[in-house]
Amino acid sequence: MGTRGFIGIKNKGKITGYYNHYDSYYESLGRQILEFYYNGNSIIGALDEERQRINKDSKFLRDGLYCEYGYVYNKNDDTLEVYRGFFKQKQLLEKSDTDYYVHLVFVIDRKIHSKELALKAFDAYSLDSEDKRYYPERSVINVCTGCWKPIEVDKRYHDKKCENKAIIGDI
Repeated sequence: MGTRGFIGIKNKGKITGYYNHYDSYYESLGRQILEFYYNGNSIIGALDEERQRINKDSKFLRDGLYCEYGYVYNKNDDTLEVYRGFFKQKQLLEKSDTDYYVHLVFVIDRKIHSKELALKAFDAYSLDSEDKRYYPERSVINVCTGCWKPIEVDKRYHDKKCENKAIIGDI
Protein backbone atom coordinates (compact mmCIF):
# COMPACT_ATOMS: atom_id res chain seq x y z
CA MET A 1 0.00 0.00 0.00
CA GLY A 2 1.34 3.42 -0.94
CA THR A 3 1.89 6.41 1.29
CA ARG A 4 0.70 9.13 -1.07
CA GLY A 5 2.14 12.59 -1.12
CA PHE A 6 2.74 15.77 -3.03
CA ILE A 7 5.87 17.63 -4.06
CA GLY A 8 5.44 21.13 -5.36
CA ILE A 9 6.71 24.63 -5.89
CA LYS A 10 4.94 27.77 -4.74
CA ASN A 11 5.53 30.92 -6.76
CA LYS A 12 3.58 34.11 -6.02
CA GLY A 13 1.05 32.11 -4.01
CA LYS A 14 0.32 29.52 -6.72
CA ILE A 15 1.31 25.90 -6.08
CA THR A 16 2.09 23.47 -8.89
CA GLY A 17 3.61 20.08 -8.49
CA TYR A 18 3.58 16.33 -8.60
CA TYR A 19 1.70 13.45 -7.04
CA ASN A 20 3.89 10.80 -5.43
CA HIS A 21 2.33 7.38 -4.99
CA TYR A 22 4.50 5.69 -2.37
CA ASP A 23 6.94 6.28 0.50
CA SER A 24 5.98 9.95 0.96
CA TYR A 25 6.42 9.84 4.75
CA TYR A 26 9.16 11.80 6.54
CA GLU A 27 11.56 8.86 6.90
CA SER A 28 11.70 8.29 3.15
CA LEU A 29 10.67 11.03 0.72
CA GLY A 30 10.90 13.69 3.45
CA ARG A 31 14.57 12.94 4.04
CA GLN A 32 15.26 12.92 0.29
CA ILE A 33 13.53 16.29 -0.05
CA LEU A 34 15.68 17.72 2.77
CA GLU A 35 18.84 16.55 1.00
CA PHE A 36 17.82 18.32 -2.19
CA TYR A 37 16.68 21.46 -0.34
CA TYR A 38 19.81 21.80 1.81
CA ASN A 39 22.08 21.14 -1.20
CA GLY A 40 20.39 23.96 -3.12
CA ASN A 41 18.76 21.68 -5.71
CA SER A 42 15.14 21.62 -6.87
CA ILE A 43 13.08 19.37 -4.60
CA ILE A 44 11.31 18.02 -7.70
CA GLY A 45 14.58 16.16 -8.38
CA ALA A 46 13.71 13.86 -5.47
CA LEU A 47 11.25 12.12 -7.80
CA ASP A 48 12.46 10.13 -10.74
CA GLU A 49 10.35 10.35 -13.91
CA GLU A 50 8.80 6.96 -13.22
CA ARG A 51 7.41 8.18 -9.87
CA GLN A 52 5.93 11.48 -10.95
CA ARG A 53 2.71 12.54 -12.62
CA ILE A 54 1.88 16.19 -13.23
CA ASN A 55 -0.96 17.60 -11.19
CA LYS A 56 -1.28 21.06 -12.73
CA ASP A 57 -4.03 22.43 -10.51
CA SER A 58 -2.57 20.90 -7.34
CA LYS A 59 -5.96 19.78 -6.02
CA PHE A 60 -4.32 16.65 -4.61
CA LEU A 61 -2.55 18.74 -1.96
CA ARG A 62 -5.98 19.76 -0.62
CA ASP A 63 -7.29 16.19 -0.35
CA GLY A 64 -6.69 15.30 3.30
CA LEU A 65 -7.98 11.76 2.93
CA TYR A 66 -5.49 10.73 0.25
CA CYS A 67 -2.62 13.23 0.50
CA GLU A 68 -0.78 12.03 3.58
CA TYR A 69 2.35 14.23 3.24
CA GLY A 70 3.25 17.28 1.19
CA TYR A 71 6.46 19.17 0.58
CA VAL A 72 6.33 22.56 -1.15
CA TYR A 73 9.30 24.75 -1.95
CA ASN A 74 8.35 28.44 -1.68
CA LYS A 75 10.42 30.23 -4.33
CA ASN A 76 9.52 33.67 -2.98
CA ASP A 77 11.12 33.22 0.44
CA ASP A 78 13.36 30.15 -0.13
CA THR A 79 11.57 28.01 2.45
CA LEU A 80 10.26 24.45 2.51
CA GLU A 81 6.63 24.07 3.61
CA VAL A 82 5.75 20.71 5.16
CA TYR A 83 2.17 19.44 5.13
CA ARG A 84 0.35 16.42 6.57
CA GLY A 85 -3.12 15.11 5.81
CA PHE A 86 -5.89 13.23 7.59
CA PHE A 87 -7.06 16.07 9.84
CA LYS A 88 -10.79 16.30 10.59
CA GLN A 89 -10.67 20.07 11.14
CA LYS A 90 -10.00 22.75 8.53
CA GLN A 91 -6.88 24.81 9.00
CA LEU A 92 -6.80 27.09 5.99
CA LEU A 93 -9.81 28.35 4.11
CA GLU A 94 -9.84 25.55 1.58
CA LYS A 95 -12.41 23.27 0.05
CA SER A 96 -12.20 19.51 0.31
CA ASP A 97 -14.26 16.83 -1.38
CA THR A 98 -13.86 14.67 1.73
CA ASP A 99 -14.20 15.24 5.47
CA TYR A 100 -10.42 15.32 5.85
CA TYR A 101 -7.98 18.17 5.38
CA VAL A 102 -4.28 18.78 4.78
CA HIS A 103 -2.57 21.12 7.25
CA LEU A 104 0.56 23.20 6.90
CA VAL A 105 2.49 21.77 9.83
CA PHE A 106 5.74 23.74 9.78
CA VAL A 107 8.07 25.73 7.55
CA ILE A 108 11.79 25.05 7.23
CA ASP A 109 14.11 27.95 6.45
CA ARG A 110 17.65 26.80 5.66
CA LYS A 111 18.99 30.24 6.61
CA ILE A 112 17.96 29.67 10.24
CA HIS A 113 17.32 25.90 10.61
CA SER A 114 20.06 23.32 10.25
CA LYS A 115 19.34 20.10 8.37
CA GLU A 116 19.80 18.26 11.68
CA LEU A 117 17.08 20.39 13.28
CA ALA A 118 14.74 19.69 10.36
CA LEU A 119 15.38 15.95 10.74
CA LYS A 120 14.68 16.24 14.46
CA ALA A 121 11.32 17.87 13.61
CA PHE A 122 10.53 14.93 11.31
CA ASP A 123 11.48 12.52 14.09
CA ALA A 124 9.11 14.27 16.52
CA TYR A 125 6.13 12.87 14.62
CA SER A 126 5.33 9.19 14.54
CA LEU A 127 2.09 7.39 13.74
CA ASP A 128 2.84 5.06 16.64
CA SER A 129 3.52 7.88 19.10
CA GLU A 130 1.57 8.34 22.30
CA ASP A 131 1.83 12.11 21.70
CA LYS A 132 -1.66 13.09 20.57
CA ARG A 133 -0.91 16.73 19.77
CA TYR A 134 -1.77 17.73 16.22
CA TYR A 135 1.72 19.00 15.48
CA PRO A 136 4.49 17.44 17.59
CA GLU A 137 6.93 18.72 14.92
CA ARG A 138 6.30 22.24 16.20
CA SER A 139 8.05 21.35 19.45
CA VAL A 140 11.22 21.54 17.31
CA ILE A 141 10.38 24.02 14.51
CA ASN A 142 7.35 26.22 15.11
CA VAL A 143 5.30 28.36 12.72
CA CYS A 144 3.27 31.53 13.29
CA THR A 145 -0.39 30.84 12.51
CA GLY A 146 -0.89 34.43 11.43
CA CYS A 147 1.81 34.79 8.78
CA TRP A 148 3.04 31.15 8.39
CA LYS A 149 6.70 32.03 8.93
CA PRO A 150 9.05 30.16 11.29
CA ILE A 151 9.10 31.41 14.90
CA GLU A 152 10.58 30.38 18.24
CA VAL A 153 9.19 27.15 19.68
CA ASP A 154 7.62 28.78 22.75
CA LYS A 155 5.72 31.47 20.78
CA ARG A 156 2.42 31.32 18.91
CA TYR A 157 2.70 34.49 16.83
CA HIS A 158 5.33 36.90 15.54
CA ASP A 159 3.48 39.89 16.98
CA LYS A 160 0.02 41.31 17.78
CA LYS A 161 -0.72 41.90 14.09
CA CYS A 162 -0.24 38.19 13.36
CA GLU A 163 -2.32 37.23 16.40
CA ASN A 164 -5.23 39.27 15.03
CA LYS A 165 -5.20 37.45 11.69
CA ALA A 166 -4.43 33.95 12.98
CA ILE A 167 -6.36 31.08 11.45
CA ILE A 168 -9.40 30.03 13.46
CA GLY A 169 -9.22 26.41 14.54
CA ASP A 170 -5.47 26.08 14.36
CA ILE A 171 -4.11 24.07 17.26
